[in-house]
Amino acid sequence: MKRSSRHIAIGVCVLLSSCGPSQASGPTGPSDLLRDASELEANRLGQAAGPQVQPLGKPAASPTGRLAAPGDGEQGAKSSPPEPKALVIDGVPIFDAKEITEKRIGAIGPHVWIKPAPTHKGLSLGNIRIGTSVKLRSVDPVAGEGCPRGWYAVEPRGYVCLNSRTTLDLREAYYQALRTVSPNKKSLWPYHYAYSRGAPMYSRVPTPAEWKAKERPLGPVGSYQELGEWAKGHEEMIEKDVKLTATDPVPWYFAGGKRHVQGGTRSVGRLVWKTIPNGSMLAYAKAFEMHGRVWLVTSDLTVVPADRVQHIRRHTFQGVELNDEVKLPIAWNRSHQPKPLYRQGEKGSWIALEETIGDKGRGMIEGTRTGPRN
Repeated sequence: MKRSSRHIAIGVCVLLSSCGPSQASGPTGPSDLLRDASELEANRLGQAAGPQVQPLGKPAASPTGRLAAPGDGEQGAKSSPPEPKALVIDGVPIFDAKEITEKRIGAIGPHVWIKPAPTHKGLSLGNIRIGTSVKLRSVDPVAGEGCPRGWYAVEPRGYVCLNSRTTLDLREAYYQALRTVSPNKKSLWPYHYAYSRGAPMYSRVPTPAEWKAKERPLGPVGSYQELGEWAKGHEEMIEKDVKLTATDPVPWYFAGGKRHVQGGTRSVGRLVWKTIPNGSMLAYAKAFEMHGRVWLVTSDLTVVPADRVQHIRRHTFQGVELNDEVKLPIAWNRSHQPKPLYRQGEKGSWIALEETIGDKGRGMIEGTRTGPRN
């Protein structure tokens, strides 16, 4: 879908929170939006050596002033930016107005733990999924062990360290890109799932010449080694005749075959980040087409060729409702054949009963009766 220059101009202003009337009125194309988004990300990385602990709402100004925290305008704390509005480009929400208006901390890397006290020691209360955020209880950082930039109290309880895996500026380009591939809260299935046949994970969409060179050791598309008995349960879920197709437009951060944002722990200068082993599962959020090939986008902004994976059907299993007739403990038959029930006899022996549990069925454990043995 082609974007009009009007929509792109609006995208630049909202994304950067720094456009004046003269900036938005001239001709603007995708390259302008992406160039400015990349500049925004470069500014963020350039601020890493700034103050170690900085309260939200009182940040040190960046060279361009584009990284002012919510509530601070480009001219400093005395001027305020316009009220942020939700923006959608080609059906993709770029901003969540509520999220960037509230004081929140977001995850731009994996393993962002919520600790019960401002220290890395001890068990965690939970974690913040990459591309998502939590509301702050206070905008003032708390000094604590192992976190030079400070810990922040979050709702409903706990503390999160401000470091290379977190951000207080939810308008930055890298976080906004991650947010587009965060778990789908409106679905029982947070992602789509596929079965890898040795698929490479690229940092950007490669050219045909590049992927031919990188994938030569993998053999032709569709060729793979069959796995052993250990993979049988997973392979039962494969729909080999289903071809994964493009369902989304090209994300703005991969437009033109380039990568327009950077961040995280992997270098964007490396084309192949890793290869997903044959038989492993892949979770992905988007599927788009480029250079005549369909690409899947993962939660950490890698792209995977769809023809190197197989479609996983969604299981319809929903469990059972516990009531007066169905109580714990319950035994499940995981096979496709009926399994007999057993009774424990004298000296620990097991005696098979005439009763069985049907294929993929269940049975309650009562007294000395037990479910099927593996």
